[in-house]
Amino acid sequence: MSGSLQPSKHLQACPNLQALLGCVVPPLGRVCLFRQTGTASPASPLYQNEAHGLFYQTHFVLLTDTACLLLETETLTPPPPLPEGEEPGSSAGLFDLTGLPPQPLAAPEPIRLNVVPPRLAVLSPAQVGQYLDTVLTHCLPCLDEAGPQALTAYSESFLQRWQHDYVQFGDNYAGEWSYQSALNMFRDKLLPLANTAGKTLPTEDQQAVGQALKIITSQLNLFPPAPRRVNRQVLLKARRRQQFQVGSLELVPRFERPVFIVSAPRAGSTLLFETLSQFQEIWSTGEENHALLEDIPGLHPRDHGFASNRLEAADATGSVRGQLLQAFTGKLQDREQRYYLTLPAEQRPTGIRFLEKTPKNALRIPFIKALFPDALFVYLQRDFRSNVSSLIDGWRSQRFVAYRDLPGFASRHWSFLLIPGWQTLHDRNIAEIACQQWNISNRIIRDDLAQLPEQDWMGIDYHDLITQPGTLIRQFAAFAGLAWDQVIQSRCENGLPVSRLTLSSPQQDKWKKHLHLLNTLPVQAAE
Repeated sequence: MSGSLQPSKHLQACPNLQALLGCVVPPLGRVCLFRQTGTASPASPLYQNEAHGLFYQTHFVLLTDTACLLLETETLTPPPPLPEGEEPGSSAGLFDLTGLPPQPLAAPEPIRLNVVPPRLAVLSPAQVGQYLDTVLTHCLPCLDEAGPQALTAYSESFLQRWQHDYVQFGDNYAGEWSYQSALNMFRDKLLPLANTAGKTLPTEDQQAVGQALKIITSQLNLFPPAPRRVNRQVLLKARRRQQFQVGSLELVPRFERPVFIVSAPRAGSTLLFETLSQFQEIWSTGEENHALLEDIPGLHPRDHGFASNRLEAADATGSVRGQLLQAFTGKLQDREQRYYLTLPAEQRPTGIRFLEKTPKNALRIPFIKALFPDALFVYLQRDFRSNVSSLIDGWRSQRFVAYRDLPGFASRHWSFLLIPGWQTLHDRNIAEIACQQWNISNRIIRDDLAQLPEQDWMGIDYHDLITQPGTLIRQFAAFAGLAWDQVIQSRCENGLPVSRLTLSSPQQDKWKKHLHLLNTLPVQAAE
């Protein structure tokens, strides 16, 4: 048996009983529910296990019409029967058994517990220093030329940085990303030198050095390696992509009612994009367009003082529109991955239906609408816990780094979209940053869409996308005016495939692995 304790289906059907148990401060192990009649004795305990320590029997009364419910944990001896003549629903009989004076029974009030913040398991600077001494003692004599000097310098630099972070954060989760950055430097610079020297050591010394290195690098090992399948798919798709230089707007087709997917990052937009791109009329770049857009002068956050990824209608100048259309056209492909510019000129459609998905566009709706006045938007929403949990995974995987060495975020990399107010999060942990990314993205999307006509956008819930894709995709087809064919029909009937950017196997309750962090977030974040 493994995993967390879960309520049985019978307990789930009794909300009042759950509320009663929820008021208990001490932890409850195993609870039995008995219905007692007349002078009958309660049933014997289900089993006893002395290795589990001392158990206390506790009686809880749940208000019922005519019956008293007795809940007991494991006991060494069964409680005595009720006195003769007492009805099971009599509170006086129960209080006689417990030695407490009778008192009116009231509905229990929930007890709010103070949540102890989770703590990081990191080595102290003294411990890190000891392991580094082991590495230096064995490895320095085995290095030639500048090797010893470099290994010593990297070790001192790493230890100084670790000391700085430890003084600032200790074992607080707010320091997770800073510690991780230090470990990245350790792996990139110090580890290769130590491994090179270690190859020439005797077996016993190799084991000592290897153990020291493993202990240091295994810290914050909070995220498993990505499945090789995912990495291979991404690489193969990247190799197939091409980009053609479009030197004239004459080569650019008309972008008619383009569709933009907007959502918080890690909300499932890649899955939705890969599904919608199977419509016959749809053309896309086949990927997210971060660099394509930010390479255009005036659109990178640095051009706005790194305020955020927010772009307004004023940023949509004629020059920007022309450059963006040319860049999109250079990467256009249909559902069969045929590039627009590789088709014979007579086969290229003069007008296309374009689909685009870049999570940063959650902050760019006014900009997009100014560029494409007839643009349509699909707003994808995902449950707070699942979405934030996936963001935490993404941050820890270090595969979604958007910006490096942001001003005010020394030695820290920023993942996903850069939200307004990010500067105030420099001392927050990854869960809090992910929470703010979810909150602010969804709030800005809702506020911006509220300024548009209702016929210009539709909402999609991620859970519905997973559980009833056929119904949802048909609704989208009607909304966007796209034809339904066998390709999209088969896609929906066979079940939507796992997105190529999925980090781990889909599971409905994956978010629970981050429950200790999610519980520390403000309640209003989930609203």
